[in-house]
Amino acid sequence: NSMPSHPIRRLAPILAFFVWTFAQPGGALPHAAAQAPESAGLADQLLKEDPQALAAEALAKGDARRGAIVFHQPQLACTRCHSTGEKPSPLGPDLSRRDERVTVEFLLDAVLRPSKAVRKGYESYVVVTADGRSLAGLLAKKTDEAVILRDATSGKMIEIAAADIDEIVPSKQSAMPPGLANLVGSRQQFLDLVRYLSDIGEGGPARADELRPAAAFFALPPL
Repeated sequence: NSMPSHPIRRLAPILAFFVWTFAQPGGALPHAAAQAPESAGLADQLLKEDPQALAAEALAKGDARRGAIVFHQPQLACTRCHSTGEKPSPLGPDLSRRDERVTVEFLLDAVLRPSKAVRKGYESYVVVTADGRSLAGLLAKKTDEAVILRDATSGKMIEIAAADIDEIVPSKQSAMPPGLANLVGSRQQFLDLVRYLSDIGEGGPARADELRPAAAFFALPPL
């Protein structure tokens, strides 16, 4: 019988990610970014930079494979709303679906200024009821009898009877929250993320599948 693998050997992929993460300027794990003064204002810093130069740097210096690891971190919740070639999500567009309008600069804006240009079909609405409540979500269905919103956080359906609705107002805010770049960790990890998004947009589901990280990066294996 073969000897069981040593616990340290099984942790190797995770340790490799830790080494890379802290080797970056201002390196920190995404979930710790909010506690790190260096990266607390990363979004504001990036917004001050020239978009064309930042896009060029993402293509030149970003690493798509590392960016895939950032994208799939549970703390960022990217995969909660976006598909990368698997089952489509009703909360956000499939990022591996090729779209000629989606340039690298568009991707930068999508992360840094999510409300600047919301893709058609993913607009948020606010329903004001006759009793003064305000309910927000994506418009899933509208009939003469009711309006159904999809909660952008949980994905659950909210049905409001037409008789109870006072007003339906399109929201100017994207369901994607601003400031996500602050959770990435470092400038290099942001460049990696943008390079990953660019790569899967160009290469489609096959490229997304090729870059998809092993589950070992997100959960410690049992010892």
